[in-house]
Amino acid sequence: MRKFTEPETIAISGILKIEALCLAFGRAIKPILDDVDLKKLLDSEIVELEARITNLLKIFNEGGES
Repeated sequence: MRKFTEPETIAISGILKIEALCLAFGRAIKPILDDVDLKKLLDSEIVELEARITNLLKIFNEGGES
């Protein structure tokens, strides 16, 4: 894989920050929710966010090689 340009690196870093903030917010708000269905929805969103962050980190790390 080719090495990322500086703008690409900045963009990926920004996306990672946003995803991490969303994950932190989701985890913080979960204990105060009373609605069971809403908690289930939040649980699935947390799993999706974790997967996206993992994949973005993988892409970012692979792009730094070569």
